[in-house]
Amino acid sequence: MKTNIIFCILLSIAILVSGCSGGVTGKAVACNKPYIQVGTECCLDKDDNSICDKDEVVIQEEKKVEEPPVTQEVKAVETPARTYSLEQLKKDISTVYKKEVVFRDNKLGVNKIYDDINNSNYHFYDSTYVTIIQIANPSMNLNNFDEFKAFMDEYAKKKFELFVSLNEHPSDYEVIPIYFTKVHDGTNGKIIEYNQRAKVFKLFVGKETTSKQLQTPYGGAVLYIMCSPDLVAAVYPNDIASAGTSWSSLKEPDYDAMLENQLKADRDNAMEEADELLGLC
Repeated sequence: MKTNIIFCILLSIAILVSGCSGGVTGKAVACNKPYIQVGTECCLDKDDNSICDKDEVVIQEEKKVEEPPVTQEVKAVETPARTYSLEQLKKDISTVYKKEVVFRDNKLGVNKIYDDINNSNYHFYDSTYVTIIQIANPSMNLNNFDEFKAFMDEYAKKKFELFVSLNEHPSDYEVIPIYFTKVHDGTNGKIIEYNQRAKVFKLFVGKETTSKQLQTPYGGAVLYIMCSPDLVAAVYPNDIASAGTSWSSLKEPDYDAMLENQLKADRDNAMEEADELLGLC
């Protein structure tokens, strides 16, 4: 019986020694596969590459390098310059007035304004509501509002000179013509008003004194917009202020105020159409 007990104890010790041979047994270490010896310890090496599996995880994590984000080069897309043609302007004018507006080439108008029968720098196209001024010489194109304003200053001066020459009166009349230009800020851009008028007196010459009586004035307000470097539109009032006033019965301050109100009505009447057309340009 004692012999059996001793045998069992020795067998148990042998099993324990065999199972722990992958661990530390004092100073001498014996590691069985899949374990390998590292210093005085054993570690698992399943893929048999002589590197502890726990160390391989660290190495693999260190090898992971963050790749920089891929950035795609964004190329600027060039927008082609918008061209605005004479025909498009005519269509837009018809859109504003909600009817087909018919234009005619007015060569005589160009010649009268610029006093040059052979002038080829400009073309005029007239209609009931709008006159189109086309700049035919590219070197004279209007590149910004300042150039448009300078063009209008010169054009207004020539237009006024024509206005005076076409309204000559007999010697027993006194005519006082004036004009001005004014810039207005519309919803869609700047609009230039050209305003011309003439105060008219009838002269009564006596032996000793000369008296004068106010007569019906004349004039008008026209609005100008720049639709493109080579296209300018002159917009007229489509409901001219009534001329039914008895001008000769007015005193001069009332006469001046009435004339001012009439020209303001002309301007205001055309402002909505001019601003809408400018928005389409």
